[in-house]
Amino acid sequence: MKKALCTAVCMLLMSLSVIAEGLLPYYAVTNRSNVNMRSKPDSKSRLVMQIKTKGTKLTVLSGQPDGQGNEWLEVETQRGRKGYIQSKYITKTEGRPIVRTNGKYGSWSDAYCDFVLGEKYKMWRGQGPNDQIFDEDEYGLQPVLFSMFDMDQNGIPELLIGGNGSMAGNCFHVFTFVDGLVKFCGNAGFMDSELWAIPNIEYPGLFCYSGKDRWYATYYYWLNNGMIQEQQVSECQYEFVVDEQGNVTGATGDIFRMTNDALLYNAALQHEVCMLKRYQKREIEKLGWDSFLLSPCYEPRYMETWISPDTMYERYFK
Repeated sequence: MKKALCTAVCMLLMSLSVIAEGLLPYYAVTNRSNVNMRSKPDSKSRLVMQIKTKGTKLTVLSGQPDGQGNEWLEVETQRGRKGYIQSKYITKTEGRPIVRTNGKYGSWSDAYCDFVLGEKYKMWRGQGPNDQIFDEDEYGLQPVLFSMFDMDQNGIPELLIGGNGSMAGNCFHVFTFVDGLVKFCGNAGFMDSELWAIPNIEYPGLFCYSGKDRWYATYYYWLNNGMIQEQQVSECQYEFVVDEQGNVTGATGDIFRMTNDALLYNAALQHEVCMLKRYQKREIEKLGWDSFLLSPCYEPRYMETWISPDTMYERYFK
């Protein structure tokens, strides 16, 4: 009787120790292949699935002993399937514990961390056929890039995900945090453009300048009621000068104002800008999530917001 009681107490302490140390929930990976996930913390319970690949990422939600010397962990896969796995088959990894109540996150930091480091972004699907973010390793694309910037100055930064890996016109998908969840706001940027801000309280959003061949444009993006709005600010058009022998000898061009807002137009022509910094996921993992949040979200840069005709000619023909 004494022995059975001691065993029960030890099992209870084992269970409580995990919680007392503040380790739950946390990220983990399977340390072997063909790991069985059960419906209950019992090896005889229904098989939920078999995780075939070693190194599969999981979120550990709770721990529970089975009274036979085994600790079972309640886990959730990246696709939302839940079940129990013996603790000896998984290994804890680096990652910020994410707390959710009734499926909702307690803070934007936790929500974004799970979306990025928990790779929830790979499962996101928007309204359009191209509104998804592909895994660069799987599709052989350029790395997916991540940035954060408070586009409406409400104290909650927006999460921007894109770059060449987005497959949506090489733009950035913009997300925000509302009512405990990550919400899609729309797209910003085009043609693999970089985004920048200016120190102007009247225009707290982001600008981009990009184009191709003889056409370039500047756009301004901002948030209104949680949705991305865009305004074309200016447009540059060029023509190349050709002599009688067919040789290109120069270029002509001009910049056209495409907005009635003169202040916005002048703001977009500023040269001293704050260029949005873009990070790969592995760079964020190396920094650690908390350090990433403390890192500068932009860097000062001199921006050539209008390419002169001479520069355009030299770029293509010199």
